[in-house]
Amino acid sequence: MSIAALLMSITSLGFLMYAIYRDRYTLEASAEYLESFANMADAVIIRIANVGRRPSSPRQLIAYCPEAERFVHLLREGGKPIVLSESAYYEIVLDDQQVPLADWPLEKINRWEVLDSRGFVYPVKNGASVVKAYAKHMKGTS
Repeated sequence: MSIAALLMSITSLGFLMYAIYRDRYTLEASAEYLESFANMADAVIIRIANVGRRPSSPRQLIAYCPEAERFVHLLREGGKPIVLSESAYYEIVLDDQQVPLADWPLEKINRWEVLDSRGFVYPVKNGASVVKAYAKHMKGTS
């Protein structure tokens, strides 16, 4: 009887640990280049997705240069912070309409990150390579 109780306790603890692991805040960010067509100019789109089970709020898009210089863009929609529920995503187009690219040395940026409201930092997958590869096209559209 005590062995069965011990096994049930260990199993219950395992399920609890798994639920705690799944029930967390997590963002994923990635970059993608879109060529121009019709009336749209070349642009890089950064997609920030909530892959956790709790609502999360991305606050800043941060770009870093090797000279320890950093550029910050606040992520807001209609003047309000963005809140992403479970499986929701937010896309930001890197162009002069949404981000002041004229002031940013796109060719020198070596790291892109997203900062959330709790202070956690998430890297933007392919961010530096995509932006560096197409920086001259993006600057040409500003």
